[in-house]
Amino acid sequence: MFQKTKIGVAAAMLVGGVGLLAGSVQAQSTDQRVEITGSRIKRVDVEGSLPVTTISRTELDASGATTVAEFMRAIPYVTAGNFRPQGGSSAQSLAEVDLRALGADRPLVLIDGRRAAKGPMIGDRADLNTIPMAMIERVEILTDGASAIYGSDAIAGVVNFITKKNFTGIEVMLGGHRPKVTGGDRNEGSVLFGATGNKGRMIGGASYTERKIVFDRDTLFTQPRGASVYGNNYTTNDAMGNDQFNFTAIPGGCTEPIFFLVGACCRYDFTRVAADEAAVRNQSVFTRGDYQITDTWTGYMGAWVSRVSSFGRYAPTPGFVPISATSPNNPLPGQAVNLYHRFAAAGPRDNSTDNNYYNLNLGITGQLFGFEVDGGYRRSDSKFYELGRNYIVRPLAQQYLNDGTYNVVNPSQNAPEVLNAIKAT
Repeated sequence: MFQKTKIGVAAAMLVGGVGLLAGSVQAQSTDQRVEITGSRIKRVDVEGSLPVTTISRTELDASGATTVAEFMRAIPYVTAGNFRPQGGSSAQSLAEVDLRALGADRPLVLIDGRRAAKGPMIGDRADLNTIPMAMIERVEILTDGASAIYGSDAIAGVVNFITKKNFTGIEVMLGGHRPKVTGGDRNEGSVLFGATGNKGRMIGGASYTERKIVFDRDTLFTQPRGASVYGNNYTTNDAMGNDQFNFTAIPGGCTEPIFFLVGACCRYDFTRVAADEAAVRNQSVFTRGDYQITDTWTGYMGAWVSRVSSFGRYAPTPGFVPISATSPNNPLPGQAVNLYHRFAAAGPRDNSTDNNYYNLNLGITGQLFGFEVDGGYRRSDSKFYELGRNYIVRPLAQQYLNDGTYNVVNPSQNAPEVLNAIKAT
């Protein structure tokens, strides 16, 4: 038995024609009510008044994106300022979504209608890299504010990732991307299996995605030299003790690789060392299922484990160090100077991260006294590890520079024990 609603009929009349009206009515069975992003009430699609855009699995596959984050950065509603995995950043494995330039902490990210866990490296936004691409069936994007429904974290809208539920058989996918420019090679693979019975269904799988590191020196936008004044320069102070920023190269101290002179200033080309895009690897295992206990009650479960690891590189540490008037490294004996130095001899700053994400969801849904009931248990855990190498301990570096232990003219000639003493991991 099909039932018209006033909203359904009005929508059909707007598109015109009795034939369209009949088709609209036939599609609206009272037994086919689904939950729409932008409302907590289950209803037919035609009754939804908020602007929800649905992206199908076919569109996801056709995009060529290997990760959810990569796909989301390409849609029109997402601003160009979305944080992506960047070399050297303290959150270099993070990928976020920013709707309408209101900030990545303003849109609400859901998975099957439930809040996604916040990324531990940031704390106020979801990390899209923890969501396996292989388990997504479609994406629903609400581009209007939904604070009245979901709370203040949905000011910019809602992004709801709907996972696969109906699948029977086995599906295996392998893929690779080889850009013409050096770096950024991508590999991906997934296996998906599913079974359906009279009262239940189960789906599970595993996925793997990898993107190699992209160095600044290999991109078109950084072919000109980077010109940091943190090369090997000194400046002097005026009578009031203020830095005059009259950068002058340390005599004989601008001859090592990647250092070069621009006038009297010794510059350092940081683009020859630093990475633009961090290397990221995502490994995931997931499963989902439901079982019809009675005619009106259904139990369900969902779980997945995701590990996101990354490696990024920053240029060697730049340092501002006051040099005393009596220091052997002072180019102007008897007058205190300021040193703008690049600790290139200590090596580039390398960051490695591991983010392990665990999610478990158990629940039951059904009818009780004419009401729809959905209750259960959910737990999400994130464990984030970060390791940084070749960072400089400034007080020790300042001590070694002032007492002459560190040779500022020929930094690469410093003994390994001297360089290791001023570094921290």
